[in-house]
Amino acid sequence: SSPFKQVPIVQQPAPLLIGERTNATGSRAFRKALLAEDDDAAFDLMCAQEDNGSHAIDLSVAYAGLDEGAIMTRMVSRAAQGCRLPLVIDSNDCAVVEQALKSHGGRMLINSINLEDGGKRAEQVIELAKRYGAGLVCLTIDERGMAKTREHKLAVARRLKQRCCETHGLSPDDLLIDALTFT
Repeated sequence: SSPFKQVPIVQQPAPLLIGERTNATGSRAFRKALLAEDDDAAFDLMCAQEDNGSHAIDLSVAYAGLDEGAIMTRMVSRAAQGCRLPLVIDSNDCAVVEQALKSHGGRMLINSINLEDGGKRAEQVIELAKRYGAGLVCLTIDERGMAKTREHKLAVARRLKQRCCETHGLSPDDLLIDALTFT
C-alpha cells in the first residue's frame, strides 16, 4: 500500500503489474532525470506509471556516480507525499533498503531475495521485512543459479518459503514467488 491506496496482490484479471520505468539501469529517461538531479521529472515518471496500468512501482536508483542512499530517501519520501501506487524497493544494499522502509508510510515490497549466496543476504533482507512489515519478492535462484526446471523452481521456492515463514515467522501472504519464466 501507499499512504493513499491499497492494492491487492491478487489482481482480477491477473497478473499484478509492477512498473519498471523508475529503474536507473533500465530506463534511460529516469536515469537522465537522476543524473540531472531533476527530482520533478523523476517523480513525474514514477507517478505516470499508474496511468499506464501499473499496480505498483519498482524503484531502483543504483547507478555509477549516483548516491543511491540519498536519492532513494528523496524519492521514497516524495512518493509518500504524492504517489498513489505502492512501492517495490529494488536495491542490493541493505542499508538503502532499510532507509527506504523508514521513509514511507505504506507497506512496501522488497525486490528481492534469493539463495544464490546460500541465503546470507536473504537473511538480512528477511529481517528488514519482518521489522518493517514489508512483503518480499522471492526469486527462484539458488547456489546452482537460476532454476530452469519445474522441479528445481519448486524446490527453491519451498526453501525460500521455509526460511521466511518457519524460520523468521513471516506469513506466506508476505511472499511473492517469482519463478523467473521467459516468454
